Amino acid sequence: MPAAATDPAVVKLVLDRTYRRLRSDIEQAHGPSPEIMGTIRRSMQALHREAEADLKARERHARWLAGEPGKMCSCCAAPAPRVAAPGNPFAAAHAASGAGGSPEAADEDCTLEPGMLTVEQAWERALDASGAEYFWHTRTRERRWQRPDLRLHIAAEKRRLAHERSVEARRAERAAAEREASAEAAAAESVKAAAKPRVRQWALDAGWQYGKHKPVKGVAPQLALARLLASVHTLPHCVLKALTVDPSSRSSILKAYKRALLTMHVDKLVGRSVAERTVCEAALAEISAAKAAMP
Repeated sequence: MPAAATDPAVVKLVLDRTYRRLRSDIEQAHGPSPEIMGTIRRSMQALHREAEADLKARERHARWLAGEPGKMCSCCAAPAPRVAAPGNPFAAAHAASGAGGSPEAADEDCTLEPGMLTVEQAWERALDASGAEYFWHTRTRERRWQRPDLRLHIAAEKRRLAHERSVEARRAERAAAEREASAEAAAAESVKAAAKPRVRQWALDAGWQYGKHKPVKGVAPQLALARLLASVHTLPHCVLKALTVDPSSRSSILKAYKRALLTMHVDKLVGRSVAERTVCEAALAEISAAKAAMP
């Protein structure tokens, strides 16, 4: 194999000259175009990487043909036997294990795992608008000028499988969250249906018409509000403790109302049970309506 064919400097020089020639032709034909030049620059960078990987594979293959020791993956050939250095007790183990440190290290990168596609299944040949040949991945839509070797293909498949597993995990998390929200909503409706008669009776006992936002005939709004505040703690699952309210003192009623608002508001019920949140929300709605009706 000629030395120039495997010299990275020569390959880089050829690619750089090709890039400059393409850039000059495009600028003469279409003028400066950042979009086109960016696409060409990315393509040339990909060619650089592929050329370097191909040169390294060729060098490993050449060393193996020459009988030189070196690590080779199973997609190229079996590794050449290593010779243990005399007097080195660790040389035999190192020669058997190879540079990777274990007998399986050489074949690990070139073994298809369950769920992986073969190179032929994953990369399909296609032609662009200008007739240039390229290869695209049927799952990830990634494009390459050349069909990758087995080592690069397996690395891409590992990334694809990891991405698909993460997407599936997020999808499962969202589904679990939706099921939990649905169960909580159903529980809230059940609790609300069970608590509604109890809250209605509590409001009527205090002289307030549940759902109508007005007191019972003959009861002043201030008195109805005072009774609601003084008896709200008797409701099942209510988080508010008993309040001392003077029905004749407006300031006492307003102070108790503020205490109830700061305790039973939905923002203060984070972490509480569904029953506690539902009962407190229904009771506070009637208390707030009575407060609004008070002159």
